[in-house]
Amino acid sequence: MKILREVGEDAPMRIGGQWVRRKARIEVRNPLDGAPVGSVPSADAADVRAAIDAAESAQAIEFPLPDDEGRLKLIRLYAGNLSV
Repeated sequence: MKILREVGEDAPMRIGGQWVRRKARIEVRNPLDGAPVGSVPSADAADVRAAIDAAESAQAIEFPLPDDEGRLKLIRLYAGNLSV
């Protein structure tokens, strides 16, 4: 896999807009022949929690979900634009 080789064996993971490096790695293998193609960082429980928290915060800021009335307006708007 060209991308993994270009990034290198010490490729970081991105959590909450920050690059995070971990010594622990997980080997990635080609499913066709089982040959190793690279490795990815091994996230621990704190990394996973930080990623979830960052994703939830980003969703609340960038993609607020409308209330029931807002959803109804969106459905009517989209339904009005459908041509069947």
